Amino acid sequence: SGFSIFSITPSNGVNLQAEPITVVFSHAVIAFGSDISELPTGKENPVALNVYRKSSKVDEVDISQLGQWRWITTSIARFDLRKDIPSWPRWPTDLYIEVSVNTALTSATNAVISGTNSRSWTTTNMIWNVQGV
Repeated sequence: SGFSIFSITPSNGVNLQAEPITVVFSHAVIAFGSDISELPTGKENPVALNVYRKSSKVDEVDISQLGQWRWITTSIARFDLRKDIPSWPRWPTDLYIEVSVNTALTSATNAVISGTNSRSWTTTNMIWNVQGV
């Protein structure tokens, strides 16, 4: 069958707590033996992760401050939170997160991806409790 996305987890619409974001492709995206430590950035990135403050959906958050994409295998990409962010091991509060796959992506054998899709999530709202003044 053709080159496509097998799955994106967690499920769409889930309120993220500490979960990594994982994209599983039906075929290898990088050749066996390639450097799988990080995904390329910019136009070459197979997966785009956009993170916004929930209040505006305009104020974009720099994802490098939250974590990084890396290849788990030649066909599985995962975004892991940085261990040194203040909220670790949890996602920071009040975020809207969306992931999409590059529509120009090709597999390691040059097959063009078909049926791309995206997912979106939110993180917990910040809650303030005032006990007394």
